[in-house]
Amino acid sequence: MSTALLQELHQEVRRLYIAGSDLAPGDFRLKRLLPQFQQLGERAAVFKRLGEGISALVEPGSGQGDSPAVQLQELATLLSSVLYTQGSTDADGEPGALKTEAVRLSTTYTYRKLAEVQTALSTTGSGRYEIVTDAYKAGLFQDLRLFPYALKALSDPYVEIADYATEHILPAYGAPVAVQLIKSFNPAGGKTESRKLRVMAAVHPEAGGSIILDAAQNGSDEVRVTAIELLSGYEEHEDLLLDLSKDKRKTIREAAYKALANGGSAQAAERLYEAFEGKDREIVAYALSGASITGLHERIIERFALELVHAAEIGSDKAKKEELMARLNHYRTALYGISSEALTALYTDVIAKYGLYLSLGLVDLVNWAVSYMKHSDSPEVLALLQALEKRHNRYLPEAFEVAGRILSPSELFDQYAGSIIKSGSQQDIKEARLREQKLLQTIGGKVISRTYTNYEKVWSPGHYQYTYSHIEMISPEEAAKWDSRWLNWFLDRGDLELVSVFARPDEPAAKQFLLDKLQDNPEFRNKFATLLLMGLERAEAAPEVRHEALMTALEDKRNTRCYNFDLYVFEQLCKLPSYYKERLEAVRSFYNHDAGEQLDYVLKMISQRGEI
Repeated sequence: MSTALLQELHQEVRRLYIAGSDLAPGDFRLKRLLPQFQQLGERAAVFKRLGEGISALVEPGSGQGDSPAVQLQELATLLSSVLYTQGSTDADGEPGALKTEAVRLSTTYTYRKLAEVQTALSTTGSGRYEIVTDAYKAGLFQDLRLFPYALKALSDPYVEIADYATEHILPAYGAPVAVQLIKSFNPAGGKTESRKLRVMAAVHPEAGGSIILDAAQNGSDEVRVTAIELLSGYEEHEDLLLDLSKDKRKTIREAAYKALANGGSAQAAERLYEAFEGKDREIVAYALSGASITGLHERIIERFALELVHAAEIGSDKAKKEELMARLNHYRTALYGISSEALTALYTDVIAKYGLYLSLGLVDLVNWAVSYMKHSDSPEVLALLQALEKRHNRYLPEAFEVAGRILSPSELFDQYAGSIIKSGSQQDIKEARLREQKLLQTIGGKVISRTYTNYEKVWSPGHYQYTYSHIEMISPEEAAKWDSRWLNWFLDRGDLELVSVFARPDEPAAKQFLLDKLQDNPEFRNKFATLLLMGLERAEAAPEVRHEALMTALEDKRNTRCYNFDLYVFEQLCKLPSYYKERLEAVRSFYNHDAGEQLDYVLKMISQRGEI
């Protein structure tokens, strides 16, 4: 017996159970079914009884006078009995063992720990990335209950979460995760499917190999690009990559070039060189960037040198100059990360001909050469860079960096600080002053930095983590490796930042200099006050001197618009003795935002210490 008509009646009965039996009389849907049941009732008694039940429900005058609710219940009971006798509970197919995949994960963590991660990967909004990365670092994703959420993370709308899952979370499961990804992989998909391919290639290349090969030929464009890149290094697929490097679509050619560059065979090198000389020079240059292919870079360097030979021919033609710089930039990109004698010789020649390239407006070319040469430890390169920086002090930082690795501390001081003589013509004096300023800036960049740290805001009621920037100096041990004469040289030039870094206990003049400068620069909204306090500690000024200097700076009327104290300053505030409490309370109203909360915390600590 066909149950289609019975199922349709069952749906209408369920609808009336929900809507209410009072709506059954005159129901047009049941009226539409009634003739079919009456017709079938001529051949089967059960359909006749169902037809009578429908008729009694939709046409109250034709029944026994029972309420619609009773009639609906009687019809539903009869219908359910018929459906039960006509239904089947047998499973299709032959019985067999249940297919399972081994996923060796535990369920050791409490649900409370997992709930936040599950919510983060099931919703949208800010703060989710930190929750996910922290959970991974804590090992929570090794809990079986987070496994489906890890798979779902591949399609997260926040790209950073999806990429993190691709690079870290899913590969940590090993080969078993590949089985799950293969089941759900759709080569016609988009970014999510590309990520699945990357995970498969990372955890189980053998299982995903055929899928990757098929995706490289038959997938969507986005999936094909990823699959083609993943074919790199496989000799058996090189012919396919060579063919794909001639595809009509630029994205496909670009992916093939990347794969060939990572392969490094002679055939691949020949094809890449051919493409570099053609219309695809730009995308081939990016494919070669950082790659190492025997013989190919030497050929590119030769072409680079040939371009430079003809550079003088461009004259003052602006359009030709722009075209030349574009071509030269492709050479630079292709040779990124390469260090060779041929390239060193080329860039040495560029620096030696600084005047020529400057006149041609190719200063960027000289900058590339200097950037490459600054990694050398050769005395010849140092001499070359020092000759260049004497012509233009913009190259002093690179020359100083090389000199710092080659020369002794005393030689470094003599050649730089000792060579600046402010005498002669007005132009000479001006150039010496500019060189001196550049040297101070260069040293400052080497010994002082600003870093970012996750710090718990202990002064805030929530104690939540916050990313703070704070100032860092090189360690006293590192500063001691410099020639001791630098400190007096910085003092003579009144450079408070560098005096703070190189201050020593055996130089009382530095201590007094720092105290004087702190009086002139008490504002905590800039870095100077922080550096000066750090310098006083480095100079081993007495604690009471440093405490008083800090308190005096806090009381200075110029300390306005200070929204937070540097972490070092906050730590020093926490060390203030209790007898500063009244003075701290007096200045509390000067500071708002985090700075005010930090002072409240300091006052609370002093009260808890209970010192006299």
